Amino acid sequence: MRSSSLKKTKIVATIGPASSSPQILGELMLAGVNAYRLNLSHGTHEQHGEVVKTARALSEKHKRPIAVIGDLQGPKIRVGTLPADGLPFVRDNLVRFQFGADYDRTAGAAASERARKKKSSKKTSAKAKKKASRDS
Repeated sequence: MRSSSLKKTKIVATIGPASSSPQILGELMLAGVNAYRLNLSHGTHEQHGEVVKTARALSEKHKRPIAVIGDLQGPKIRVGTLPADGLPFVRDNLVRFQFGADYDRTAGAAASERARKKKSSKKTSAKAKKKASRDS
């Protein structure tokens, strides 16, 4: 059986400009934070390095382990220039992006209208089949 003094839940604090000072980091640790999360999409290497140094110093001072998590940005897929007001997406329509293509909002709107009409005709067809089966 596990000791009741071991907590299973971990507390992760995202560190940003308002929480990166040594004083705030220390207060967070004493309040029960187990890990500091750094969003590496923001800030500089130097700023993140200072947080890591401070975290290690606080860990030594308070004799408590603290994790530092570097959150990396996922991949960005660049397909070209899209219209400023976006492209319409319609459920059950295939959307294909092609590198270097010129996306025209009117082409997307035309595809949306075709899909709407196709869906509407399917509903009408289904109603007619249902009525025919009732009538027979």
